[in-house]
Amino acid sequence: MRLEAKRGQESLNAAVELIDRKVDAGLGARPVLICGEVVLTYAKLQRQVNRAGNVFRTVGIVPGERVALKLTDGPIAVAAFFGAVKIGAVPVPINPMLPPADRSHILRDSGATAIVYDEDLGPSDTDCNPGGGALRQLLNSYGSGSQTGYYDGVLAASSEELEPAATTAGDSSYWCYTSGTTGPPKGVVKSHYSLAHKADHAYCELQLTENDIVYSLAKFFVDYGIHNVVGSLRHGLGHILDPGRPSAARVAANITRYRPSIFMAIPTILGQLLDLPDRDNYDLSSIRHCKVGAEPLPPALANRFRDEFGIQPYEIIGMTETGGELIKTRPGRVRPGALGEPNDGVKLKVVNEALQEVPAGEVGRLLILDPARATGYWNRPAETAATFVDDWVLSGDLFMQDEDGYFWFKGRVDDVFDVGGRKVIPAEVEGALRQHPAVKDCGVAARKDEHGLTKPAAFVVLHEERKPAPELVEELKLFVKQTIAPYNYPRWVEFVENLPRTALGKLERYKLK
Repeated sequence: MRLEAKRGQESLNAAVELIDRKVDAGLGARPVLICGEVVLTYAKLQRQVNRAGNVFRTVGIVPGERVALKLTDGPIAVAAFFGAVKIGAVPVPINPMLPPADRSHILRDSGATAIVYDEDLGPSDTDCNPGGGALRQLLNSYGSGSQTGYYDGVLAASSEELEPAATTAGDSSYWCYTSGTTGPPKGVVKSHYSLAHKADHAYCELQLTENDIVYSLAKFFVDYGIHNVVGSLRHGLGHILDPGRPSAARVAANITRYRPSIFMAIPTILGQLLDLPDRDNYDLSSIRHCKVGAEPLPPALANRFRDEFGIQPYEIIGMTETGGELIKTRPGRVRPGALGEPNDGVKLKVVNEALQEVPAGEVGRLLILDPARATGYWNRPAETAATFVDDWVLSGDLFMQDEDGYFWFKGRVDDVFDVGGRKVIPAEVEGALRQHPAVKDCGVAARKDEHGLTKPAAFVVLHEERKPAPELVEELKLFVKQTIAPYNYPRWVEFVENLPRTALGKLERYKLK
């Protein structure tokens, strides 16, 4: 059966599939969401979802309309999301930390008719008046705060019973906007099939138990965070939600307090945990598995984390346009530097520009067959046609598959540039630089020299004990020449305090350019 047919017109509502069916199966008393002192079971979550859906119906939201959610992580955010899904509306999560121009772009582009926002974040002028947008309902919430906003009051008074909309597998369930690492965010359209089945194979390689608790650093307003919450719902796991921004101390305190067994991390935080001055005051011993995504995990960092904490990080990668994890490292199958092997239920090929599969060892674009993939980009037919090829998704990422079937990340197509007729892949140069003991973090981008020729430029964050110096610049250039092909070496090295990154920790290379 073709995937498009499988995701077609059969009846399916993702909120019913992920929550109501668990209650019907007798799991209503099982805790699934943990946030501070608040613990929601499936039954309590179902009631909150139903109340949220009734709020949206009360203010006139109809199936197909978009509801923007500018909320910090917590039960209100999850309930609002699935409440919209259940009535056939389309939630559009918005990162509250985005610049106002990006938030305004998302509101205009999505045509959202309502927004639910945390009062302490506030809807900026561009949120409320997105330049000719369709926004007509502003619903303020105090989230996990002690006060009550309009949305909270209506929510508390709403019925706990809700008849789900008669949605199909192919109807839109939610839209998730890309992180904007290469330009303005694009709306990725997810179907009810995409949402209901995106996490079918999440965590399955970890020998789950009913007592497992997941702690995800990715927030619920990004697709990685949504995937992790859905994975917990799908497999009956506890899931920790934290409204605050993750720092090493906050993360360590949460692990000590809540005792999660599965830690969905990002490399930046792993490095910060290792450098935490008072880390002996925290207890990370509950972590049984650590999965790391959002940015490349340097082998040296993975090895140090394993040696000092006794926890082996397993690298994973996904993309907003697909269902969930595409490639992951499984326990006992770690190959330093490699991302791992295809996730269950996913088929991958490394292809050339003609979409022909290349031999093992050659670099090409990743072509993905994922039953839970998105259906396209909102209002961008040309980009949809270029990325969504029949049942496949053509990634902008470059990969190499080795003889043993392991996949190695090589950067993005739009990051690659020519130097003297040879291809420079910034991720490879960054990988070389990170092996130098002075380098804590780095980014590489193209720059024109005095003759207008393109050459690599490196932006380097040093470890605290190292200081910028002209001698170190030359040392780093020579180090790259001796580590990889010499033409890759950076012609310029600039020392910076930090690098521009998205909320998920992805390098915003276009800002370096």
